Formats: sequence, structure tokens, C-alpha cells
Amino acid sequence: MRGHINGKPISWMLVDGGAIVNLIPYSLFKKLGGEGEELIKTNMMVSGEGGSDPICAKGVASMELTVGSKTLAIAFFVFEVQHNFSLILGRDWIHANQCVPSTLHQCLIQWIADEIKVVHGDTSSFIATADSNTLGVHDYI
Repeated sequence: MRGHINGKPISWMLVDGGAIVNLIPYSLFKKLGGEGEELIKTNMMVSGEGGSDPICAKGVASMELTVGSKTLAIAFFVFEVQHNFSLILGRDWIHANQCVPSTLHQCLIQWIADEIKVVHGDTSSFIATADSNTLGVHDYI
């Protein structure tokens, strides 16, 4: 997905229904003008992120996130991680945003007042499938 944090454009946002909280790498937090002193301290640790060992959050930051035409104040847990995403929007954001993410259709369905808006995903991140000459287990079914 694409959006804006505090008015600055962000791409490579991953909407992850399996993530409990919203995550932002410390490097992006700094690029957006964040200072370590303004983080709310926490002792939260996250495991399962990237299959690595549990990591401790540097803190929590409140930021305004705009996706589509909807802007919400969101709490992000800030971590020292290196990955190919800008941030992860978890179930906390999905429920606060009152949206239904569709990984199949690469879009979000958002409710704004009495209207339904569809926000399409960032098509530049689609992964092409490669042709394969190998036979799979189910090729003859």
C-alpha cells in the first residue's frame, strides 16, 4: 500500500492481518524527523518477525497515517530492523481504520461515514511468477 505519515509519502506499507501491532523501523522513524527522546518507553518484545529471535521495541510513537482518504492517529512500535517494507500495519490499524483487507485482490475496502471506498494496493510490488519445467505432485490430477 501507499500512504502518508504526518503528510510525508510512504510506499511499501504491508497490511498484515497476522500482526497484532503496527511496526515501523527505527531508520524510517528517523527519516520522518522522529527523535529517540520522543518515544514512549516500553518493554515489549516481538517474536516471529522475519523468523528471527525476539527483538525489543525502542519505544512507541504516535503518528498520523493517511491511507486512501482516511487519516487516523496510529501508535507504531519502533524497532531496529532491516527489511524490505516501510512499515507493517497490523490488526490494531485494520480495526481502527474499519477496513477489510483483501490479499487476493490487493486492496482495502474502507468505510467512511455511509460510503464504501476501495483503496488499491501498490502494483509496483507485485511479484511475477516464473515458468518452471518441473512437474509438481498434482500435475496429473
